[in-house]
Amino acid sequence: MNKTIFNDSRWGVRNTKLAILVPTRDMIHSHFAFCLTQLYNTTREAGIDTYLFFDSSTILLNQRENLIEKAKEVKSDYVLWLDSDMMFPSTTAVRLLNHNKDVVACNYMKRTNEKKGVAYTKLNDWDSHLPMEP
Repeated sequence: MNKTIFNDSRWGVRNTKLAILVPTRDMIHSHFAFCLTQLYNTTREAGIDTYLFFDSSTILLNQRENLIEKAKEVKSDYVLWLDSDMMFPSTTAVRLLNHNKDVVACNYMKRTNEKKGVAYTKLNDWDSHLPMEP
């Protein structure tokens, strides 16, 4: 894709379809629900045609397949994968789209006492954590 998404107005998004895809179990965390609502509002205010899809089942591979099919059905330009226990700023989608790349990923922290992220610098080396940026 690699097209310009933003101009210099508030967010200035033009003709962009985004599918937010969330594999879940039987419930979501309240902090996630709050962050998701704020993110959804921000994307809509930015003029992004935003769709939200949940898949509540137990086999993650099947959930991912079902969710990406939903995104394809609405002809999404981009997808944003979120876990139902995450917390994130309302500008997350807009900031990721602003990179003007086909794929953008971000490092986020594991739910452990150690402050380590989920990204690694070497394939199959589980000790090569990419340092978390402030």
